[in-house]
Amino acid sequence: MADPNNLGQPILDLEFNDGSAWSKYVTLTPADLEGTKKKGVYIIGRDPATTDLAVPPKSGNVSRKHCSITYDNELGWIIKDEHSTSGTWAHPKTWTQFKFSVENSNPVVVWNEMVVKTHTYTLTFKI
Repeated sequence: MADPNNLGQPILDLEFNDGSAWSKYVTLTPADLEGTKKKGVYIIGRDPATTDLAVPPKSGNVSRKHCSITYDNELGWIIKDEHSTSGTWAHPKTWTQFKFSVENSNPVVVWNEMVVKTHTYTLTFKI
């Protein structure tokens, strides 16, 4: 997605929701990652003191530091589970697999319209 105000920087639009009325929308560029709590890493979780996007806890299914988003100049946007209790499911085929399977523990390059599950929440990415 191109934005003339970001001087050609890659943009990631992120929608995070719990399937009900709660949603959060975020637009990120690589430059935005320089101002995050952990420089260069955008962290999503339930602890507002240690995350950049704090989500309301829903039955304890989101870890304090659940998953992170980074940007690599060669690969693009990357999502990674941060050793969460309930896992981060980057591929629809793994949504029903055991949370510690290899597919759910490795960083994954984000693609356009990608949907990621974090147990009770979904993240939708638009590039």
